[in-house]
Amino acid sequence: MALWGQAANITQLLGVDLFGLISTIEKAARTVCRNEEACRQVSDRASMIRDRLRQLQQVSRFFEHPEMWKPTQGLEATLNKAYRLIIDCQHSSYTYKFCWGSDIADKLESVLKDMDAWNQHLTNVKVDILFNAFTVIVTQDFHGNRNTIKQDGAHVPPAGSSSSHLNNNDRGKLIGDLGQFQLLAEPQIFTVEGYLLADTIEEFSIKNQISRCCCWCPNICYSRTGLTKFSFSQLAQVTNHFSLDNNIGFGGSSYVYKGQLKSGVKVAVKRASYEGKIPFEHFKNEIELIPKLQHTNIVKLLGYCIQKRERILVFEYMPNGSLDSFIHGERSREALEWPKRHQIIKGIAQGAKYLQQQCEPRIIHGDLKPGNILLDSNFNPKICDFGISKALKPGADEDCTGIITGSRGFIAPEYIGRGCLSIKSDVYSFGVTLLQIISRKRLPPPPLALSAQSRDYGPLNKWAWDLCLAGRLLEFIDPMLHGEPQNAEIIRWVQIALLCVQEDPEERPSMSDVLLMLSSENNIHKQPKRPAYY
Repeated sequence: MALWGQAANITQLLGVDLFGLISTIEKAARTVCRNEEACRQVSDRASMIRDRLRQLQQVSRFFEHPEMWKPTQGLEATLNKAYRLIIDCQHSSYTYKFCWGSDIADKLESVLKDMDAWNQHLTNVKVDILFNAFTVIVTQDFHGNRNTIKQDGAHVPPAGSSSSHLNNNDRGKLIGDLGQFQLLAEPQIFTVEGYLLADTIEEFSIKNQISRCCCWCPNICYSRTGLTKFSFSQLAQVTNHFSLDNNIGFGGSSYVYKGQLKSGVKVAVKRASYEGKIPFEHFKNEIELIPKLQHTNIVKLLGYCIQKRERILVFEYMPNGSLDSFIHGERSREALEWPKRHQIIKGIAQGAKYLQQQCEPRIIHGDLKPGNILLDSNFNPKICDFGISKALKPGADEDCTGIITGSRGFIAPEYIGRGCLSIKSDVYSFGVTLLQIISRKRLPPPPLALSAQSRDYGPLNKWAWDLCLAGRLLEFIDPMLHGEPQNAEIIRWVQIALLCVQEDPEERPSMSDVLLMLSSENNIHKQPKRPAYY
């Protein structure tokens, strides 16, 4: 390449000063007048992108292969969009905020998602280079001894060294059988093509300490699940090498890509991120639970991939994406008539009832929310993401691990207070989800909705309860539904949601009772009390 003979430089290669643009974003974010928290998050994401770019800039292989660096050309557009939004947040006039504040808040959330996608893309490229592109990684301990780890995890002693010497190394512990490297004291130094990785060694050690088995081990299989076992190359091919164009969603520990198998079947490919062992534990949970679940409102798992460090799940593809996108995402301005919402709500309730009462053992989902509800082409809901779900022991009604996981705003108060998860915790989450579907408001609301000049309702629980006491529940309903002839039914369903979000779990109905009330044309038999988090 023309660049060789001089230091590899991303700016020269792309013709764009990404580092300068990122510095401009960071500087502008320090002087905003509105949406300060969101702008700070944009600045933080930009800093993370800069760190990833600097790491890649030191690896020659990134520049040698256009398929690695060409997608990065699209990063400029995302950073420019972020910068323009931050400049908009520097306006302090009330008129400007009143007219454009909510729109800016939505766009900031959108650009944060784009920046997260770029961070994950650059991380994937870095990991692919360090773990796939090289046949050998050389390590040097603090005694000056050089050890070699091959990609397959086998440990090869250097010439003149004995395996006993390696096993007794008090600075680091190399487990050849599992291909793990565990940091015990001071960090080791990794070099690849002269690239010093001392600053990323701890990250490397965490990535490879995956539960009790090595993420490099290709021999783990789930043959009894009846699922298709895919190779990594197969899934890379059907997703266009996990391209950004095929990215259709992401969560705290995974990214989802659209793909199409050779048979013509469209699939959603969920690829775990490489940050620590948590996503691999979620993978294990999902692959053990989902194949046992057979219900029209539970997403179907079609296959999986376990190859070296990769943990990937292949699901049926849902054309309408997540319910969350219709509440406050990119499709929030689309009409969602009451018959569709009615169908979605009842489908979620039926799926939750199945998990709680018809499964053996009973399942607590643990993270029921609009983001974990997928919609097929006919808007039938499918509950997904069982990564933190719990299978109750026979005769048990709750799981008290003391470890609290879940999503802010959907976690039941007793779970936060005592660390105990129960089927009534899922009822609480369903209630919050129901409130969001009817009001089409998210929780927590955008920054503008909490300002002094706007309508400060706080949590949906409080807002719905206050309007219920005042006999003004119609104000809680999404204005798009005000022309619907079923307003009485919608109001009654808000009251059902308030029953589900009661402080005391015993005051909440079971999912069977919820379905009965949703199906009845009569008033609910029990009036709600003041909800949790009021």
